[in-house]
Amino acid sequence: MKSRMIFFKDLLIMLLLSVSVDVFSQTLEPNLKFGKPTDAELTMSTYAPDPDADAVVLCSQTSTYYEIRSGIFLLMTDVKVRIKVLRDEGKSYANVIVPYIANSSNQGYRERVVGVKATAFNMENGKVVKTKMTSDMEFTENVDKDNKLLKFTVPQVKVGTVFEYQYRKESDYFFHIDTWLAQQSIPTYYASYELELPEWFQFNVAETGFYNMEKQRQSTSVSFVVGDQPLRCVADKYIFVAHELPGVKDDDYIWCVADYCNKVEAELRSIEIPGAVHEYYTQTWEDIGRQLMGDNDFGGRLKRGNLLKEEQAKESIPSNASPREKTAALYQLLKKHYKWNGEYKLFGKGTHSMKKDGEGSNADLNFVLLNMLNDAGLEAYPVLMRLRTRGRLPVSHPTMKELSTFVVGVMENDTSMMFIDGSADDGYIDVLPARLLVSQARVVKPDGSGFFVNLQKTALNKMNIAAQLSLDENGGIAGEAHITYQGNGALAERRQYREAKDSMTFVRETGERFGISITDFVMQGRDEFSPMVREEIKFKSHVDTSGGLIYLNPFFFRPVKESPFKSTVRDIPVEYPYPSMVSLSVNIRLPEGCTVDECPENLSLQTPDGGLVAKVVVGANYGTVIVQVKLNINKTLFLQTEYNEMCQFYEALVKKCNEMVVIKK
Repeated sequence: MKSRMIFFKDLLIMLLLSVSVDVFSQTLEPNLKFGKPTDAELTMSTYAPDPDADAVVLCSQTSTYYEIRSGIFLLMTDVKVRIKVLRDEGKSYANVIVPYIANSSNQGYRERVVGVKATAFNMENGKVVKTKMTSDMEFTENVDKDNKLLKFTVPQVKVGTVFEYQYRKESDYFFHIDTWLAQQSIPTYYASYELELPEWFQFNVAETGFYNMEKQRQSTSVSFVVGDQPLRCVADKYIFVAHELPGVKDDDYIWCVADYCNKVEAELRSIEIPGAVHEYYTQTWEDIGRQLMGDNDFGGRLKRGNLLKEEQAKESIPSNASPREKTAALYQLLKKHYKWNGEYKLFGKGTHSMKKDGEGSNADLNFVLLNMLNDAGLEAYPVLMRLRTRGRLPVSHPTMKELSTFVVGVMENDTSMMFIDGSADDGYIDVLPARLLVSQARVVKPDGSGFFVNLQKTALNKMNIAAQLSLDENGGIAGEAHITYQGNGALAERRQYREAKDSMTFVRETGERFGISITDFVMQGRDEFSPMVREEIKFKSHVDTSGGLIYLNPFFFRPVKESPFKSTVRDIPVEYPYPSMVSLSVNIRLPEGCTVDECPENLSLQTPDGGLVAKVVVGANYGTVIVQVKLNINKTLFLQTEYNEMCQFYEALVKKCNEMVVIKK
């Protein structure tokens, strides 16, 4: 990278002789100024398009452009934001975080955040009182060796405050432009983005989102100074303006809310300087694969040998064992010697550090596992991905900066591949943590070639409950249940047990989840490397009795207690972590001489495309009430246009599961 910087510095001198263009400029500025909020902004108490909003972005202006300093291109981004606080919860937006790249491993390329200013405006006794941020309210937090966070807090922010902040990010990464998000978690009244690209830099500029934005593309003239010589060129100027955008709020049914925001992305395609340089930056996934395999901290880790070679030789895995059996045995051997440190990485640390620490990121563990698998004669490859929490991988625009980590793919036969990851402490083969279950992951072979796989197809949560209960004439209930969790359901149950304060807390919370009092609890498969967990539960409960009648809700262990969707409108899709299949069978033996007076009717539900399917059957026969419930979530993504149908589905299912069986004594 440093040699490239020197190269550009020398070439800029040549530009002074090779480039000559006519100069003209056209400036488009929004009719909103910072530093003096209007009376209407200061006195507003609600935001009409969203009366429940905690705060509103009154104005957001971002401008990205190029400068030349010391003969080097710099990418500059100016940010100005004004926010109105409407409720107590809105005060949190005065805590601002700006990520940037410090890059201690490559001093030639860094980012800096400068010119930070922040001011709060409050109305007091009919006068506007300004409070400026001081330097002691600004500090830096280290994320890792390459990334930092600039944090600052705007002072004197309360309900009714209008506050503003601004900063500039100066970046040596002239070839990488940050994605501009027009939306935040709170609504935005006005947002603008100006992107000025000199003719030498060819970018693909793409706008996405659910809401219309005004957009213009103009040809303008920009001037630079190299030494004491002027340098001019034509530039493309993109202008995007958005009005009254709703807030995009994160919740339990969305992985990365930025995926659904209005945004603008710019990807460098090539640099073309007449008479000087012509360099393409557009990459293929094969290019990225070759780069990674040639990198010392990626491909190099696969060439340094098996850290557990001696231990693996002592394991005596049968040569006729299946690929799945071998993979399971080697993974368990790996976890005996190395622990996951909770981090997801793309590159690995040194083997010496691994041996010393006895732990590492999922990438560190995966590099060891890949070498173990290859030594065992299995065909295993890295499977590149972007974590679901960071958004979808832009498959059509290959770029390494969007990659987060990788898992291990093992060929089970000529056409089938199985997957495992060093972070799957509670999982199994093909049972990965939900954040790794991406729809697009790239298998990379040693020569850089590869293919895409859908890891969501490997995931499934299965839960089967069979319960036998006895009801006495006073409303007392005693019974036992056998619960089987498979796949991601087993992973989730193991994790819940591991994260509980202690075993008693886990049992108590399980009883609360099912609405019962557990008297005896046995869990099998809790500490095993397997795709299944079984639980045997003995419990008791009580139901209402009055006037010679017993009012029994027979839906013990019901799959849904309440609808997960409370809002009447949803502007973004619904994302489930994985498909699910829940099956419930309950037999309730009635007291001698009792008969069923009223019984819920059966119910069959299904959304139009079969994404959600439920069936409820309730019957009575020979002194026994029999309940069967099945709930299938057959897909992971539901568009916002399907939201009303989902709400109706859950409303009907919850209502049915709250109905009573009336029993005569």
